[in-house]
Amino acid sequence: MNTMKNHAVALGIALSYIFPSAADAGAYLAATAGTGPDGYRSTELRGNADLLDTPLNLNALVFRSDSSAGDPASQSVLGLNWSLSKLVNLGASHTKQSNSQVDVSGNSLSFALMLDTLWQGDLRTKLELKHGSSAHTFKQLPQTVKNDTINQSANSLVLSQDIAIPVSIYVSYDRYLYDHDPKQAAQYLMKISPRRSSDSRSSLLSFPDSTTNFGITWLASDALSVDLSSIKTLTQLDQTQKTRRLGIDYQVTDHLNFTAAVSRVSSTAVVTKQIIFPNIQALTIPAGTTVIPSSNDTYIELGLGWSF
Repeated sequence: MNTMKNHAVALGIALSYIFPSAADAGAYLAATAGTGPDGYRSTELRGNADLLDTPLNLNALVFRSDSSAGDPASQSVLGLNWSLSKLVNLGASHTKQSNSQVDVSGNSLSFALMLDTLWQGDLRTKLELKHGSSAHTFKQLPQTVKNDTINQSANSLVLSQDIAIPVSIYVSYDRYLYDHDPKQAAQYLMKISPRRSSDSRSSLLSFPDSTTNFGITWLASDALSVDLSSIKTLTQLDQTQKTRRLGIDYQVTDHLNFTAAVSRVSSTAVVTKQIIFPNIQALTIPAGTTVIPSSNDTYIELGLGWSF
């Protein structure tokens, strides 16, 4: 709970810089609550605002999840976007994630091109490149397990394209690399821990190898937009994770909007090869041990947002 308080304080500090400028520039604040299997519940608070008359936009997020079948997880993000020109956008962010087993701290940079400005097209075309790095620091590994900190790097390519005035599509690909093999540490922690939620932000030990995402957004009316997406992740533990999500955003008034989303999350089982921990025979994991069972769960999120 102290971690969550620290994240909330960080968001509060960020928002104290954001909302004094709201009178002179646009600002937005939203709260979302989620529910799922095994008593899963989540809360999220996020905000963003333009900084006075500058081309800068500050954004912040605090997320927390918990369930009866696993330990709580939290995430906080602080980011800054810079519209350098009509063609180029730059972004930077700092992220912290935590649960009872691992702390993750990382930074990312993004470079986006609004390509349609080159040919002055009516349909938006956006290409974005991202690079991030993060450190996974484990809290409860035995001394015989080396590399209690694993560094991860991620490179991402995102393409968004309007295919008609009310319809747009987007596709992304993420590739992850590690300075040490994370399998031994991750499988040990999974062996001694209860089943965790399939929510990506609470599954800090999945160690993805690659992720692909495809989505389509439909502006059904001036007030209603619908988004459908499919995400597939292949992990270092030979697990396949899939998320299919349907979300809506309804503008109730000029300032108030309502959001709702249903996600179907599935994952294959993680079955180990033999893992031997020197001098700790009791911790040896025999080949064929299922450390994470397969799952197929549904998650629901409801939210309200306010534009200033």
